[in-house]
Amino acid sequence: MRSLLGNASLEWLPRFKFVVIALILFAVVPFYSPALFGQGATGAINGTVADSSGAVIPSATVTLRNAATGAERTALTNATGTYVFPAVIPGTYTIQVGAQGFTAAKAEGLTLNVNQTLTQDFSLNVGATTQEINVQATAVHIESSTAELGTAIAPREVNDLPLNGRNFTQLLALTPGVSPISTAQNAGGGGQWGGNTIGSFTFPSVNGQCNRCNFFLLDGFNDGQVFMGMVGTTPIIDGLQEFKVQSHNDSSSYGGALGGIVNVATKSGTNEYHGDAWEFLRNNALDARNFFIADTIPYKQNQFGGVIGGPLLPGRFRSGAPKSWFYASYEGYRSVRSSQSLLNVPTPAEMTGDLSALTKTQIFNPGTTRPDPANPGSYLRDPFKCDSGGSPLPVTNGFQGPGTPCNKIPVSLINQNLVKYVQADLPAIVDTRVAGTNAIDPTPNRIRQDTVSLRLDHQFNDQTGGWLRYSGFTQPDRFAVSWPGSTQNLYDHGYQAAASVTHTFSGGSKVLTAGFGRNSAQTNFVANLGVPRDLWQQVGFSPAFAAIFRQSGSLNPNVNYSGFNNRPGGHIQDTHMSDVYEWKGDFTWVRGRHTFQMGADFQTNNSRSPIEYIDLGFGPAQTSNLEAPQGVVTGAGLASLLLGVPDNADYRNVNETEHGGWVDGWYFQDSWKATDRLAVNIGLRYDLTL
Repeated sequence: MRSLLGNASLEWLPRFKFVVIALILFAVVPFYSPALFGQGATGAINGTVADSSGAVIPSATVTLRNAATGAERTALTNATGTYVFPAVIPGTYTIQVGAQGFTAAKAEGLTLNVNQTLTQDFSLNVGATTQEINVQATAVHIESSTAELGTAIAPREVNDLPLNGRNFTQLLALTPGVSPISTAQNAGGGGQWGGNTIGSFTFPSVNGQCNRCNFFLLDGFNDGQVFMGMVGTTPIIDGLQEFKVQSHNDSSSYGGALGGIVNVATKSGTNEYHGDAWEFLRNNALDARNFFIADTIPYKQNQFGGVIGGPLLPGRFRSGAPKSWFYASYEGYRSVRSSQSLLNVPTPAEMTGDLSALTKTQIFNPGTTRPDPANPGSYLRDPFKCDSGGSPLPVTNGFQGPGTPCNKIPVSLINQNLVKYVQADLPAIVDTRVAGTNAIDPTPNRIRQDTVSLRLDHQFNDQTGGWLRYSGFTQPDRFAVSWPGSTQNLYDHGYQAAASVTHTFSGGSKVLTAGFGRNSAQTNFVANLGVPRDLWQQVGFSPAFAAIFRQSGSLNPNVNYSGFNNRPGGHIQDTHMSDVYEWKGDFTWVRGRHTFQMGADFQTNNSRSPIEYIDLGFGPAQTSNLEAPQGVVTGAGLASLLLGVPDNADYRNVNETEHGGWVDGWYFQDSWKATDRLAVNIGLRYDLTL
C-alpha cells in the first residue's frame, strides 16, 4: 500500500495501531479497572469561579457530587479561575466551591444530560469559609460551550410516552430535523437481520441523510448493525437513563456518521434499592370478530419483566458509604398469533395430469415445438388432445394423433420424480368457501424473546471510578410459510458488552479515559420443512443437483409452479450482522481557558454470511401456444411441472466473509473559552478504514 504523497510505505499503520493501544492500556494499568467512561454517553461540567468584582479565583476547590450515589470528584480552578469535569455520567449533581478567605457556595439540582456540556459559574463573596451560599440551578441551562444541536429524551419521556412494543427507537421522531420515512432498505427493522423484532421500529432520516447513515452508541460504545445500518441490541426501556439524538455536532471526537448520532445511556444503581415489575397482556378476548368467520382469530401476547438496582453490598456487609452499585433488568416477550392462510394447491386429479379444471387456458405440448413453415422464424406447438371419450391420446414419437384439444397430459409424459416430490406433503383439500382456494394452513406465528442487562459501577477512590455492563437478547422465532407442516425458523441473538474507567489526576486538570466494547448480532435462518431432509434423494434427484452445498451438504429444492401455493425449499442463512471489537482512549487537559482533548478509537470490521438454497421454477411459457395473439393467455405452470420443463432456476452456495478489517479514528479538539461570552471549538479528526 502506498501513500498519495509518494512512495512512503503505510505498512507501519497496523503496527502503530497496536502501539497506541498498548500505550493506552499501559497508562490505565496503575489505576486498574475494567475500562473507562466513554465519551459518547457522558457529559461535561465546566465553569468559572470569581469574586464579587469579577476577578477570577485560582486554586479554589470544586467538588462534584452525584446526588444518587454520593460519589464525589474534586478539581482545582486554574490560573484563569476555570474548572472542568469531563466524562461525567448523566444524572443530577451538586457542586460545592470553597476558597480561602471567601464564603463557600453550592449549586444543587444540576441535571446533566447525555453528551451535554453544562456551564455553572460561581461568584464568591469575601467572608468566613464556614459560611455558605446556595445557588439554585436554573430550569434550563443554555449550552454556551458548544455549537452542537441535538435533542435529549429524558427519563420522563422514555417512561411515560406510549410505545408499541416498548421500543425506544420510536422516540427518535421527537427530534427536530427527523423524518420517519423510508429512504433506504431498513425502513422497518429487526426482522431476519439479527435484530429485535418487537414493536414498531423507527429508523429515520436525520437532516435529509439516508436512514442507514445514523450511528448508534450504547454507553458510548458501538451498538449499530454494521450490515444494515440500524441498532444492534435494543436496550430495555426501563433500563434507560436517557438518550440523545445529535443532529449537528462540532466535536471531532465523533465520526462515522453522515446522519444523526444516537447516544443511549443506561441507568446505574443508587444508594437505595429500587425496583419495578410489569406485565402487558394482549389477547383476542376483546378483539372484534371478522364478519366472515365464526370466531376471533387466536392471539396471545405477553410482555413482562422487571428491574432492580442499588448498592452491590447491603449495609451490614460493608463499612461506610457504598462504593459499588448494580442495576439489573430483564424483559420477556411471548407472542402466538394464528395466520390462517388460505391456499390453492393441486388436486389429486391434477397431479395425474388431468387439468380440465383450468378452463380459462389451453395447455400445449412442448415436445411438439417445431418451425412454422408458413412463417419463417416462428414456431408452433400442438395442444394436448383427447379421444371422443375424453381420455388423452397416446404419444407416438412425441406426437399425438388427431383428436379434440383438451387439458389432459398422457401419463407417459409425466415426470414421476417431480410428482412424488410435490405430493409428499400436499395439504388435504377442504371447502374454504373462498373462491380460488381449497386448503388451509393453520400454523401460528410464534415469537419468543428474552432480553437481559446488568451494569456494575465502582468508585475506587476520589480520583478513579469505572463500570462494566452486559446487554444481550435471544430470540427464537417460528413463522408460518403458507404450507402446513413447514415453518421458517429464525434465531436472532446478539449482545453488547462494554467496560469503562476514568482517572482524574491531582488537581483535576488532567483526565484519562479508556475502554473496551464488544458488539455482536447474528441471525440464523433455516427453513424447517415437514418432509425428510433427503426427500430429494428418495424421489430420484441427482446428487449433482441437490447435494453440492459446502455447509449443509444437501438441501431440498424449492419447486414452485405459478398459479398455486407450494412448499418452500431448504434455505440456510447464517449472517453475522455485527462482529465488532472496540478499543478507545481519551485524554483531557484543562490549561488556562483551553480544554484540550485527544484520543483514538479502533474497531474491527468483520462479517460472515453463508447462504445456501436452490430454486426451480415452472411457468406457463413452456406449455403455451407460441402463435397465440397478444393478450390471450395459454399454458400453465402446473403443466410445465408435470412435464418436467422448468423455465428458471436459482442457486446460491456462497460464504460471504470479511475478516481482519479495521475502522480507526484519531482526533484532537481545543475548546477555548476566549471570553465569558465567546467559545471557540477547533478540532481535527482522521478516520481510516483498513
